[in-house]
Amino acid sequence: MEPEECRDQLGEDHQSVLQHYRFATEQALARADFLHAKQLTIVQAAVLFLIARWRSGDVRFVWAMTAVVLRLAQGLGLHRDGTKLGIEPFDTEMRRRLWWHIYLLDIQTSEHQATTPQIFEGTYDTELPLNTDDSDLSPESEEPFMGRTGFTETTFFLIRCEFNMRYRQLMHGSSPKLSSNQLTIEDTTTALYELNTFIENQWLRFCDRTIPIQWVAATVTRVALARLWLTAHLSLQRTGELSTKVWQQRREVLFQTAIEILGFAHLLESSEETRQWSWMFQMYRQWHAFAFILSELCVRPPSALADRAWTIAILTYQWWQRDGPPKGWVLWEPLSHLIQRVATTRDNQQHTSQIEVSEDQIQETHFSFPADSLRIASIWTSQDLEPSTTETSLNQEAGPSSMDIYRETIVDTSLHRGDD
Repeated sequence: MEPEECRDQLGEDHQSVLQHYRFATEQALARADFLHAKQLTIVQAAVLFLIARWRSGDVRFVWAMTAVVLRLAQGLGLHRDGTKLGIEPFDTEMRRRLWWHIYLLDIQTSEHQATTPQIFEGTYDTELPLNTDDSDLSPESEEPFMGRTGFTETTFFLIRCEFNMRYRQLMHGSSPKLSSNQLTIEDTTTALYELNTFIENQWLRFCDRTIPIQWVAATVTRVALARLWLTAHLSLQRTGELSTKVWQQRREVLFQTAIEILGFAHLLESSEETRQWSWMFQMYRQWHAFAFILSELCVRPPSALADRAWTIAILTYQWWQRDGPPKGWVLWEPLSHLIQRVATTRDNQQHTSQIEVSEDQIQETHFSFPADSLRIASIWTSQDLEPSTTETSLNQEAGPSSMDIYRETIVDTSLHRGDD
């Protein structure tokens, strides 16, 4: 609920309502002896509370408390699948849903704090929940439930789980095939192609784009796939696994893809049709694309594409800080420095007038994309691209490259890890 809606519907200030219910929930968890929880419902309540706290900007608190919730979950055996423990079908499904929500929280909060996730592959065997509607499940059932074919109330959650697992495999080397010592560009392309094919055949082909939640699921899937492709290339380039030739061949497509990632992410968060799910989109800040765009803008000459990239970067920056600077996000200060660097660079290029990055001085720019226009197909053919004229001229320029600037920004997070 936005601040204006809160005042209109509840007659109270948004921040006051948040503080009131936050305090009430904390007191309820304390009275339930949360830290010694032996009931699933208490851990469920704690996870819902942390998701809500994330939405209100308390990233560091959620990150720290996710570690506590994880230990409680392990104490309840949620890291073991219920079928292996002789647990009833309904309880098994509830345990699976809870465990995988904790799994997602662990990955999301760890990324925002620039730390390694706490859940390691091989330390759990809890299966993904079944693809079912809630009405398919009954506490009285003694027979195992069967998953549905098609889009259900669980499908979007399952897609998120699949992507986060693959993201972790690519970025943290938790898969033997995709370990950091063996990962190649061929492995990456093959893995992402297989993931795209699996999700398309398993779920997305059943999506009705006229139904908002199903359009959201399809769009988020394409954004997530593009993000995986981008971050995998950035990781390979940083570790020296990507040749200079291949990097230059793909650089322009990576830049265009990063622009579209930010554009669709903003569309999902700000669109009237999807605003009821905006709390969830805000848990997935596309900072890799944001940092890469800004790093490129530091070295690119003026162009229409650079202007488009700067527009969506400014719009994204404004959106992230519309309720004030994100609290406890270690990347915020390095990214803020980087956007100021781009503003200075563009001013020196005399391509725009001096730009001060503040809500008071920058008027919000409208930026939109037609549905399903994310050019995922370019991912599978980009290895055949030739370097553009722009890229060739950039390669001949002296000074730091865009990836040098990107690395500086990411490494800089260690300097701010103790800041609030």
